[in-house]
Amino acid sequence: MLWVALFLIATNCKKNQNLVSVEPKNVTELSCKPQAELLKEYPFNKAYVNFNAQGEVIKMSLFDLDLGVMPETLGCFNNLEYLYLNELSLTHLPKSIGNLKALHTLLVQENMLVELPEEISLLHSLETLSAYSNQISALPENFSNLKNLTTLHLADNIIAVFPEELLSMQRLSALWLGRNLLTSLPENIGDMKGLSVLTLYDNNLSVLPASIGNLKNLKKLDLMSNALTSLPESFYGLSLLKELYLLYNPLPALTKERVKQTFPFALV
Repeated sequence: MLWVALFLIATNCKKNQNLVSVEPKNVTELSCKPQAELLKEYPFNKAYVNFNAQGEVIKMSLFDLDLGVMPETLGCFNNLEYLYLNELSLTHLPKSIGNLKALHTLLVQENMLVELPEEISLLHSLETLSAYSNQISALPENFSNLKNLTTLHLADNIIAVFPEELLSMQRLSALWLGRNLLTSLPENIGDMKGLSVLTLYDNNLSVLPASIGNLKNLKKLDLMSNALTSLPESFYGLSLLKELYLLYNPLPALTKERVKQTFPFALV
């Protein structure tokens, strides 16, 4: 079926025979062939590609391949809105990913990434980034430039220090940091007032900062399998919570009882 996929790709891309333009500043300079030709370099026996009315690629999904490296020509698909690169054994992402200015959904799950490239901070349209099950230990310095990011999934990595870059990202509403190596949270985590979902399960947190009570929009909080021995008084003011998970923490019986009284739905 590979020849069928390539035939459809070429047919849909006939309208896009001009070179892809690339911004001259803050992006990786590329010499781009027409997208129809570039697509022949990609393994489409396990992929999905969607096009817009102009025959330009707007969605690319590659998965379950021992690929290792994505070509730098990825940056030539500068109309991409969705990019799924899951289970490809990727060790890094190409710098040219910063050229994908229209991208709003990026999934790079279950790879072997040790970092995200600095150029990812150029993706100002990005709304959803999922990079769970990798080997990421920190975020790029300018990550907070992603002003439109609302969902960030970084569970099952090796993050030992809560990324300070996240604290100023006011549009971030869902943050997954479960199954990392966190031992503490920043005192000003309460500045992340837009959060409605926060998952921190399977870390080694022993204390919660008092400012966590400022996260008044939280509807889901998962703190299972940590080392919590107490909860701050402000914790009990999280009145919008609908889901609360505190199982497998060494909390005193009196604390557990108060949690159940305040949040009857809690698992504690």
